[in-house]
Amino acid sequence: MNLATNKIRFKMVNIILILFLFFAFSDFVYASYQSTFVVTSYYSPVPNQDRYVTGSYEGDRRLNGNGTNGASGAQVFAGFIAAPSSFSFGTKIFIPGFGTGEVQDRGGAIKNNRIDLWMGFGDEGLNRALAWGRRTVVGTVYDEQESENTKLEVFFDLNQDVNLYVNQILEALASSYNSYGVSASVNLKSFTTDLGLNDSGSSVKFLQETLKNFAYLKADMISGTLDQNTRMAVISYQIGKGIIDNETSFGAGYVGPQTRKSLETDLHLFKTGKYKKPINYLEEIKKYQDLDEDPEYILNELKKGVSGAEVVLLQEQLSTLGYLRIGEATGYFGEVTEHALKKFQLKTGLIASLNSFGAGIVGPNTKLFLNNLVGQRIETKGMIAVKRKEEEELLILASKTDDSDDNSNDYEKITTQGSIVMAENQTQAEQSVIIADNILSSELDFGDNNEEVQKLQELLKKLGYFKATFISTYYGENTKQAVLAFQLDKGIVVDPDDQGAGRVGPKTLEVLNGGLL
Repeated sequence: MNLATNKIRFKMVNIILILFLFFAFSDFVYASYQSTFVVTSYYSPVPNQDRYVTGSYEGDRRLNGNGTNGASGAQVFAGFIAAPSSFSFGTKIFIPGFGTGEVQDRGGAIKNNRIDLWMGFGDEGLNRALAWGRRTVVGTVYDEQESENTKLEVFFDLNQDVNLYVNQILEALASSYNSYGVSASVNLKSFTTDLGLNDSGSSVKFLQETLKNFAYLKADMISGTLDQNTRMAVISYQIGKGIIDNETSFGAGYVGPQTRKSLETDLHLFKTGKYKKPINYLEEIKKYQDLDEDPEYILNELKKGVSGAEVVLLQEQLSTLGYLRIGEATGYFGEVTEHALKKFQLKTGLIASLNSFGAGIVGPNTKLFLNNLVGQRIETKGMIAVKRKEEEELLILASKTDDSDDNSNDYEKITTQGSIVMAENQTQAEQSVIIADNILSSELDFGDNNEEVQKLQELLKKLGYFKATFISTYYGENTKQAVLAFQLDKGIVVDPDDQGAGRVGPKTLEVLNGGLL
């Protein structure tokens, strides 16, 4: 019995040893793996299409990107895939219903198990992308060796001349260079070659030297290779110049024709001492923990019954705007979310009535509106960050001033808003003049974003109700609480749950404008 048992054990040990040696010292015969992906799609908009998702070429271009090259530098092709940064460029993935494509782009919004498929140019690409929609599928990811031996093959024919469409896009971009402060007639002498990730040579080194001069790259990062540090510097430059919206934009980090012309113009300005670095608000807010955020955008249609991360984002936005009361976003698009969305759409004019077409659905227009709010919030926070930095520098300067200096008392009056506080002994007449300068012309509510909100905040700040550190154009929670405090003091409302509490309605507007003078 013991002998038989020992023989069995001996055989099993040998089998295990053989398997170990096989996997340790031989190439895998089949090393691909399967994974569940949330798969979305996009396309390359071109001028003069029959229709656009956002209603215009510029709108679709901002939503989808320029649509000529990916972050790898590769020009778009049938089978072009954008994937999370964990996937190497060149990795091939089989997606049921699409075919076998190749990863050549990536972005900050492409995370976890999500991938994005390129569907072509113009109306044809748009129709194909809309038909695809959003799907959850089990795909097959091939390893490096298998990727080299696997053929690209997608289940649609790209009956389009890629170079022709790319040229159309580049011509359209050239005609719009002036909107970015870049002349369309720039003569490219220094930046004559497109550059992408991992490119190397003298052109890359010259690019790095230029980015260093523009204060986007440190001297010790100049290597002659377009690595991740250089790519992020390019992205920061592109955002600052308005060439892309954020690091998730199509082609972010790729030095294409538009970026090259911008660099050429700025290099000339730099040599003549006229260059001024544009403000990258995303970069500025990262300097302050309380302002920093990684902006997220809704990229797909959302409606009742769907669930997922983008629904969470929608619910959080609606909650912040005051249309949805939730303890924690559920990620499920139910009746409550639908009702809140309808109220938001009605308030912003996206729909004419609760029964209008598209009511309660995050379609193209609602998606664009919500994503623009994100951009506006980043810009506002960016301005706050810039202002804060200026004030910190001013306070440092103040701290170095001799206490005996006659002007030293002025520094004590400096607030974090960078202005002089109103003197305690200021007369009522003087305060009335200040109030008169801030008379409001319209009703205001949570979520509004305009100059009237800024006037409201300035007025409430001077009256002692607005407690936030910085003035902005956004009607957020701080503004709402300041308005509520004012209303309670003036007897406009008696309870925070009263109708109109926290918003500038007719009565509040009347008291603010006339009742205080």
